[in-house]
Amino acid sequence: MWAVMSLICGLTGPFGSYVYLDWNIRFLYWGVLMGAAMVFGAAIELINANFFVNVKSMYRDLISACVMTVLFSPVVVSLNGLFYPENVISSLTPTVVILGVLVVSVLMIGIWRYINQINEYAAARSEGPKLLQRLDQDIGVIYALTANSHLVEVACENGQQSIRLRFSDAVDEMHPIEGIMVHRSHWVNRCYVKGFIYEGKKLMVEMENGTSFPVSASGRVNISRLGIDVPLP
Repeated sequence: MWAVMSLICGLTGPFGSYVYLDWNIRFLYWGVLMGAAMVFGAAIELINANFFVNVKSMYRDLISACVMTVLFSPVVVSLNGLFYPENVISSLTPTVVILGVLVVSVLMIGIWRYINQINEYAAARSEGPKLLQRLDQDIGVIYALTANSHLVEVACENGQQSIRLRFSDAVDEMHPIEGIMVHRSHWVNRCYVKGFIYEGKKLMVEMENGTSFPVSASGRVNISRLGIDVPLP
């Protein structure tokens, strides 16, 4: 991703870099800028996933864009001072840089969410996962996997089936279906998650077939990383 984005920006020269920077300096500038942006973005996403689990995805994305703007704008200003000619720096004021970083951050977050959604539904419509080959042919769609000693309970559209297999291997064989490890013993198919409910104080994920599974603390983090909102008790 870093190489692709750096190459695209180096060739197209956005924000005046095509005019004011020589080709070799331009590629170096965008390579450094994109590398730094990805490091900052990954750190912010990790913080969001661990400390803003119960915040709606829309607000979490807004927080990410604002934090990225505050932290990354000084980096852009510094790089501009190193790479751009002095007569150009005067037009690249901090205000212009801050607005530019904010707009680009919002656009990139939106694009990332959109691509994830497309990949999710494309995977669901693609050829079934390898695990299906271990089950009865008329078992239907796989909704969830549950570890049960040396067995894996497979909850499907047309019933439930047990197979002797390591749980981690069963999860691996669900590729390319996107799932969520909601608990160390439970994996669910994201496309068939109906919602979340509470049984007392325990958070449960409810599937479209009516089954439900407990969500652990680590499961909340996994859910948050996918941009799914979890209701408060």
